[in-house]
Amino acid sequence: MRPDMLDEDRVRSYLGPTFTAVPLYFYDRLRSTNDTAARLFQQQIDEVFLAVMAEKQEAGRGRQGRTWISPAHASLLLSIAFRYPSYATIKLEQWPLLAALCVQRVLDYDMGLNVTIKWPNDIRIAGKKVAGILTERRDAHTQSLILGIGMNVTTKQDEFALELRDKAGSLAMFTANPIDRNHLAATLLREIHQMYLATLQGLTFHDVHHEFISHCDTVGQRVRLSQGSVLFDGLVKTIDDEGTLHFVTGDGRSLTFISGEIIEVLS
Repeated sequence: MRPDMLDEDRVRSYLGPTFTAVPLYFYDRLRSTNDTAARLFQQQIDEVFLAVMAEKQEAGRGRQGRTWISPAHASLLLSIAFRYPSYATIKLEQWPLLAALCVQRVLDYDMGLNVTIKWPNDIRIAGKKVAGILTERRDAHTQSLILGIGMNVTTKQDEFALELRDKAGSLAMFTANPIDRNHLAATLLREIHQMYLATLQGLTFHDVHHEFISHCDTVGQRVRLSQGSVLFDGLVKTIDDEGTLHFVTGDGRSLTFISGEIIEVLS
């Protein structure tokens, strides 16, 4: 086994005994960690939390249906599936923001990287995207979610497609310290699991709004925002404590967005 490969025993050693009963699945190659997590979760109806990791995925997806390209052994490809009891009142639509905050905490506090969040959940360092998050509800009638995280860990600049080299980066580009992907996976799993438990106790985005805003590089920017095929140019005024983005167009209209993608920062 390559010393830099993801390994269940090593991940579990970092997680400790509280994760002994949490199912973890490791694959050398598969089509999509989100698809596999969804299938396993559907089969194991008594489980409330599980995770899938892969060294390589052949049909990984980003937001807006894009392909997520990841060289083998250079990324962290992690999908987590979790569900809430039927009696709980849960705001699943806030999880893209909560997940982004979890990733920011791990990279900032545990690795010392200066991370920012581009609303709603792109993770960036020095303006370069190092991680993306895809949240999916496969069944609108259940309180369950698939949370996929793709993180560029040791990807080299010339391994990115030409059109992405000015926009994408990897963790290794911003630190001289060696990166243990097993430790990173364990730390991220623990952070998301703690957030999940906190939401079971009633935490919402409102409770972490100030923390999110302090790391978000979107407020005050003039941007081009897409919602489906429609583009809007304007100023991001604020992001409220529900995670809604408040936007003023160039002709003075005030708009709000609960989802969308900022595709360009305008000068």
